[in-house]
Amino acid sequence: MILNSEIKNAINSKLDQGKFQSMCNQILYEMGYKNYSPLGTSDYSDNTVLGTPDTFYIKDDICTFVEFTIQKQKLFKKINDDTDKCIENFSKVSKIKNKKIIIFYSSSRLKPEQVITLRTNVKLIILALKYIILKILLIC
Repeated sequence: MILNSEIKNAINSKLDQGKFQSMCNQILYEMGYKNYSPLGTSDYSDNTVLGTPDTFYIKDDICTFVEFTIQKQKLFKKINDDTDKCIENFSKVSKIKNKKIIIFYSSSRLKPEQVITLRTNVKLIILALKYIILKILLIC
């Protein structure tokens, strides 16, 4: 049986940004986001591509932007900046009224007040390492 600590160790020590994004895109698929577009992942490798969002999904008049990060230092600033960029890019899909942002991150260093601050301006779903581990355990 796969242990929680083994998955956590593998994510923190063996996954680079590209592999983390690919893994999280698979989790998105398992969550029901079947026809997502992974803009932030190269077509033929696990290399990342600069830009926002890293992945997007549009269905039933709901546009979902997804960002991924393995950054550990200044995590709140990173997620806040990514969220701001997503909000800016939503203006390009102005015909769609319902917008959502999903953030996957590999650290567990966000404080409750930081999560509340991030959720103030937009419908934001933040998925931390614990959720990712749970999804991996369910998939395996």
